[in-house]
Amino acid sequence: MTELHRPKILCVDDEPDLLEGISLTLGRRFNVIECNGGVAGLQMLTRDKSIQVIISDMRMPQMTGVEFLAAARDMAPQATRMLLTGQADLPSIIEAINKGHIYRFISKPCSPTHLVNAVEDALVQHNLVTAEHVLLEQTLQGSVKALMDVLALTNPVSFGRAQRVRRHASTILDGLMLRERWQIEMAASVSQLGYVALPPEVADKIYSDEHLEAHEQAMLDKVPEITRKLLEPIPRLEGVLSILDGSHPRGFDSMPSLTSGDLYLRRGAQIVRMAIEQERLESKGCSQHLAITTLRNQGLGIDADILEALKPDSSTEETQWEPREVGLAALRSGMLLAEDIKASNGTLLAARGYEITSSFIERARNFPRGTLKEPLHVLVRHEA
Repeated sequence: MTELHRPKILCVDDEPDLLEGISLTLGRRFNVIECNGGVAGLQMLTRDKSIQVIISDMRMPQMTGVEFLAAARDMAPQATRMLLTGQADLPSIIEAINKGHIYRFISKPCSPTHLVNAVEDALVQHNLVTAEHVLLEQTLQGSVKALMDVLALTNPVSFGRAQRVRRHASTILDGLMLRERWQIEMAASVSQLGYVALPPEVADKIYSDEHLEAHEQAMLDKVPEITRKLLEPIPRLEGVLSILDGSHPRGFDSMPSLTSGDLYLRRGAQIVRMAIEQERLESKGCSQHLAITTLRNQGLGIDADILEALKPDSSTEETQWEPREVGLAALRSGMLLAEDIKASNGTLLAARGYEITSSFIERARNFPRGTLKEPLHVLVRHEA
């Protein structure tokens, strides 16, 4: 196997002799990268995203092995992390497990055979994690995308709202610099899925913030339950469902917050709640800045750092988009609607801010001639 194709092992220690010894032991089978100290190790992880196994010494100046591996977990979550230590004290082991999610401890001194076998096991673990990531990316997201395509076809108004909720949630996540975000972004994406069960005229009234009759409000109250029923058959979405449950008013107040995993779900629910509220205010005509100021003043029991992370969505800033008037035949995926699209009878077909999709284009071209008033007012992203 060539050096290019051999598994990459990052070894971090402040003792050059120990690093050299590890490289000699592992270098015959692996591509070993040496770093003197945790700071250098993090810099290497920034430059090289293909590292599969990380081995760190426990006792290092400036940054302990636990601190380094905790930071490495955020930067390279799929890399398998191992701690090389001469310490056998239980508190250090517990701290390493909780903060760095260590796969294995290697006690010093360690025989070459034991070290090689440990790395081989770590590579197997890395492959399992990578396969899990592929499953999440392709299988789960593919299933959810199929549901969202149905929403786009049957209720483009709600689909447009879901797109905007996801954009707002992504902006908050960027501000918080959270790397483990797929469950939160997926929850934001499907937050409007239950609206597929609403009659178009009721969805229009909700979008326009009009008064709802008692039976219409009853329909709206069932939307979260419908969303959950649509998603429950898809495996491994338990965290997404918990975030959605907690994103409703007063929902996250009853969520547990005892473990790091529960805290992640609780904060995810708050982020989705903020994104939904921001979209609601903007759909009523508030500017992004006014909507954000309003939400910060209201607080709504949201953590201070999440409120601080509320920012205008730079991806929709006017400076990045060019307004155009186009005919139906010129619609392209990725365009944003600058104005609502309504049918000749006044039915809202897609709301301002909706991102045009291929399924919407297909549906729109099936409308009888004259149903849509042309030209359509859209925004097209400036080409770099």
